Amino acid sequence: MRFCLFLLMLFAAGSLPAKTFYLSPAGNDNASGTRAAPWQTLAKLNAALKPGDTGILLAGDYTGCLAPASGKPGAPVTVRAEKPRTVRICGGWDKVGLELHNKEHIRIAGLDFVGHPHKRWAELFDVGWIELADCRFMNASNCWNPLFVNGAHDCRFTDLVVDGLIGGGVASSVMRKGPGIHDLRNEICGNLFDNSRCVRNVYTRITARHSGHTPFVLWNNCRDNVVRECVFDSRWARHFEFFNSKRTLIENCVITGGCHGIRTAGPGSKLLIHDSIYRYNLTAFNAERPLWNGCYQWQNWEFFCMKGSRLYANTFAMNDWASFHLADLEGRVPLQTDNIFKNNIFSGNNPGGDPLCVEFGSAHDEKTNLFRSNVFFGRKPGDLLFHYTSSKENTWYTLADALKRAPEMLKGNFEFDPQFAAPATGDFRLKDTSPAIDRGEPLTRTWKDGSGMEVQVDDARYFFDGFGIAGEQGDLIRIGDREARVVFADIEQHSLVLDRPLKWKKGEPVNLAFAGKAPDLGCFEHGMPTGPKASVPPVTPIEAYDCDFEPEHFWHWTPWWYWQRGRSTVCELDTKNPAATGKGSLRIRSKKPASPGWWDKPGLRTYISPVLWKIAEHPTVRLSYRIPQGTPVGLCVWPSAAKGRPAWIFLGGTKTLAVGDAPNLKQYELIDDGKWHRIEIDLKQLTKAYPDITMLQSFGFYTHLNAKETDEFWIDDVSIR
Repeated sequence: MRFCLFLLMLFAAGSLPAKTFYLSPAGNDNASGTRAAPWQTLAKLNAALKPGDTGILLAGDYTGCLAPASGKPGAPVTVRAEKPRTVRICGGWDKVGLELHNKEHIRIAGLDFVGHPHKRWAELFDVGWIELADCRFMNASNCWNPLFVNGAHDCRFTDLVVDGLIGGGVASSVMRKGPGIHDLRNEICGNLFDNSRCVRNVYTRITARHSGHTPFVLWNNCRDNVVRECVFDSRWARHFEFFNSKRTLIENCVITGGCHGIRTAGPGSKLLIHDSIYRYNLTAFNAERPLWNGCYQWQNWEFFCMKGSRLYANTFAMNDWASFHLADLEGRVPLQTDNIFKNNIFSGNNPGGDPLCVEFGSAHDEKTNLFRSNVFFGRKPGDLLFHYTSSKENTWYTLADALKRAPEMLKGNFEFDPQFAAPATGDFRLKDTSPAIDRGEPLTRTWKDGSGMEVQVDDARYFFDGFGIAGEQGDLIRIGDREARVVFADIEQHSLVLDRPLKWKKGEPVNLAFAGKAPDLGCFEHGMPTGPKASVPPVTPIEAYDCDFEPEHFWHWTPWWYWQRGRSTVCELDTKNPAATGKGSLRIRSKKPASPGWWDKPGLRTYISPVLWKIAEHPTVRLSYRIPQGTPVGLCVWPSAAKGRPAWIFLGGTKTLAVGDAPNLKQYELIDDGKWHRIEIDLKQLTKAYPDITMLQSFGFYTHLNAKETDEFWIDDVSIR
């Protein structure tokens, strides 16, 4: 009898009705927790929530840490804003804003997380079935990975804004330290949304931008994840890094606004994925190489590389250099193997130079890295579209000549104008007259005659089967003119298990859905709602690169300046010594190199890289400078890449400047007397010497290898007009 009574009590406890509690910054923890009498603190809410309960936060700022207990299957714990965008979780000097450690079945929605210096927005460690929805993570500083997910399975991250800038820089430690010389390297956050040991998660409609290194990362211990409809719009650096993440689907994303800025080795995002799918993505309006797929090793980790992946139906257009860089390690067995680029469009890139589509660096496997049915186009047929660069060569090729060099790798591609609808404004859909319509090659074909629910194909790697994620469906595919959904894709045995029986002949085409006679090329299928749903954000206006180097404007000017991650040049905010105007100036100083390579030797090298900088529209650079006597400083520009064109050109400098093999036009002399001077640089003088140079990639300062470790100089009030 007692045992039965105990079971009844357990059943009654488990079926208690879910409760709803309210919180307000003006509330009282001794109140009832209702809408009319809300509690005040997150700690009170954390202690009260049980499986199935909901906490509703009224508008205002909340200090402390949100850390609710776990829910249960079918009875999650929910914490949400009564009205999204009105609630800010501020954490504290000793607290993160959201702490989920060893928690399950929790839903967080509609909240803004505002970081404190040195503290994260959120930590999700060893969690499962967590949903973050319609939240913003913003304004963090002095923290490497403010949104850190370390061990997560079956979670959904939906409609998030992850931004290192929103909310301003009022929390920057620079403002608190007062007058002095401030090293800028650690002020801005590095990896914003950092994911490690993540399995079967879905990242949907993430907007990631304004990071000092990388806004979004999936590490090599991540697998079976989906990244969908995201907008990677860094503005200050590269967009993402996928470091050997396994079985990752990346689709319908926009990659734009990449910049060669602070703390990053370059604007090139890393797409070093294994057994993965990259499709229907748009890459446009980025500085330099937006996707840099070079094989390399970090510390003693495994080599990072791309292998066994399929990249199809993507558009790469209007970027400042080649859209894709593919390289392996020289003198070693190739690691980047079995990657196929199919039905993509590479067009209109590097508008100020040779319209490069793809750059091949060092070694690469030309037998298993294949390009099929892609459009490679510049401005006219016969343009130089491919660049081979390594320690031993620097060669440029047309499509026809590249095909002669690598016939197996490049056979079966096209060179024609894809006819985008309005590329200058970011509309890369195809016009009705586009020759890219119905020109796609089948993704794969059936292996032999057959029928049933399992079909053998030439290559199963093109298809998504849901990865075992609850709520995810496999691809709806077309075999000939018949449709079925993929339940399981066996990439080793090259078979697809379907959700319904079909019958097929040997060699029938196997595709995703398309509108016409065959798939179109690029990320937008004409006549169907495929491709990214987000529009391309506008390019940062060049005037936004104006820099006064005042501490109160820290978040505006800091990220634009690149200085090799502080390896041999360091840039610092100087509010101790007199500036040209105001309180602050930028101090550029040399330091002992971190490595023996020439690129790391002292060069006092720093520059800014506005995207799509047309000299005719913005021909004037004005700045103030102060250079101690004998310091070698050069005014330098980096034009858009073209065959036979110098990589950089000096406009002049101090008398002790070294230029190496680069040309020096000697148009301007910098005075090294330790006093402030104002200079106006007319870039039209550059175009007189080089009439074919119409666009610049960068402007800045450099001296070739001859700076001493004690050398330094200052700049202030830089503007581009």
